[in-house]
Amino acid sequence: MLALTFNGKGNLVTVTPWTKNDKQTWSVNQFRTSVTRTFSPASDNSLQVAMHGRTAIDVRAANSYTWMPVNTADGVLIPDSGGNTNFWGLANAVVDQSVPFTEGNGSDKQHWIFVPAS
Repeated sequence: MLALTFNGKGNLVTVTPWTKNDKQTWSVNQFRTSVTRTFSPASDNSLQVAMHGRTAIDVRAANSYTWMPVNTADGVLIPDSGGNTNFWGLANAVVDQSVPFTEGNGSDKQHWIFVPAS
């Protein structure tokens, strides 16, 4: 299993083998409405996941970067909050690959599983 991995402020989020380390622990917080959320490294809530151009996601200083996660039977879709047309997704996951942020239709390659921190 691969996990979203924090690689420091200003760097792209990648996927690495899940080891339950601090860099793979994220805080998901409600933002203004009941459906928008921010994603932050659990170690630093002053940072948020944001769009890196229109191609990937990175982590930068918090500035109201919001997403609209949707629970489905297959996992969680994480689309943009501006229109739900661009999603976090990996067509064929490879270790250390950055996480693309691209157009899609909510396919199985764009679903994520949330594991509660213990």
